[in-house]
Amino acid sequence: MPTTDRRDLFDKMASDLYVAVISDILDSLGFRDQVLESNIQPIDPLDRRVLVGTAHTLLMAPIYEMKREPYTRIIAAIDALQPGNVGVVATSGLASAAYWGELFSNAALGRGARGMLLDGYHRDTRKILDLGFPVFSTGARPSTPLAEPSASISTPGRLQESRSTRATSCSPKSTESRSFRQRLRTNASLGHRESRN
Repeated sequence: MPTTDRRDLFDKMASDLYVAVISDILDSLGFRDQVLESNIQPIDPLDRRVLVGTAHTLLMAPIYEMKREPYTRIIAAIDALQPGNVGVVATSGLASAAYWGELFSNAALGRGARGMLLDGYHRDTRKILDLGFPVFSTGARPSTPLAEPSASISTPGRLQESRSTRATSCSPKSTESRSFRQRLRTNASLGHRESRN
C-alpha cells in the first residue's frame, strides 16, 4: 500500500475508530492480547487522540560507561523515521532515567512521525505538550539515560516484556489485508454510534 494511502487509512482509523474496536479486530484476526499495559498513558491526560501508525521499533540496552558521543544510535533511529510511523521504544525495564524528550520529539515531528510510545519515562513534559506531539509513557523523570539503542532498529521488540509491539502497526500481512480493511470500514461506520473509550 503506498505511503499516502496508508496515512489516509491511519487518519480514518484515528478519527472513526477507538482502541477497543481495533483490539477486537486484531483478536478476530488471531492477534490476541495486542494492547498496551495500562501504565502507559498519554503525557497529557486530557488528550483523547487515537495514535495509529506503522511501528518503528527501538530496543534500548544499558551502557556501563559514558561514550564520547552517546546519542549517535538514537539520532540514527530518529533520522530513520518515515511519515506515518509511530515510534515504539522498549526500555528493557530500565527505570533510572528518561528515554524521550523535547529534542527527540521535535526531530520525530519534523520527519512526519505520528507519535511516540515507550514503556519508560519521558522528560520535558511542558515542551513536548507545546509541540503538540503525542507521547505515551509510564511517567516523567528529568535525568538522562545510561542506555542506547541496541544494534537492531525497527525489529519486533517487547513492551513491558509481555506485549508485542506489532499491535501499534495495525499493518497485517498482505493475505489478511482485504479482510482487515473490510472489518475496519464496517466497524468505522458503527464506531460513530458507540461511545469512544
